[in-house]
Amino acid sequence: MSTALTIGWLQDALDLAHNLYPWQGELKSATFNITAGTGSYTISTIASDFILDFKNGITLPDDKGRLRRAPFNLLLDYKVGSTTRSQPQRYGIQNNMLILRPVPSESYTAATLYYYSLPSVLASGTVPRFPNALILVEYVH
Repeated sequence: MSTALTIGWLQDALDLAHNLYPWQGELKSATFNITAGTGSYTISTIASDFILDFKNGITLPDDKGRLRRAPFNLLLDYKVGSTTRSQPQRYGIQNNMLILRPVPSESYTAATLYYYSLPSVLASGTVPRFPNALILVEYVH
């Protein structure tokens, strides 16, 4: 049964394993719209199963470029005033927020975020794939 205690326990162990080793999870992509003048977006509205972004994993539509991930302290160096708006070059992730800098001067439809995802919710009969069996042994222990 999908409500069995062991399935919930196994789901917790599986989620823990993927959070510890996200690059062993499934690589997915999600499209989202970038609005002119808006420099931050909530990650969970773009991808609810997001764990970690693929390195430099945002592309703009129509071959307009690929954004490079930057540490938060570098993003703070960018001024967010209206005079510094242009095509975004960098992004960062802080507290479930995707931050784009410079703030976009135009809107983009269907930008793509590549990311590692949490596994699907287990159901009865599902055979999970653990990124590392040692994590399951330690979780049981």
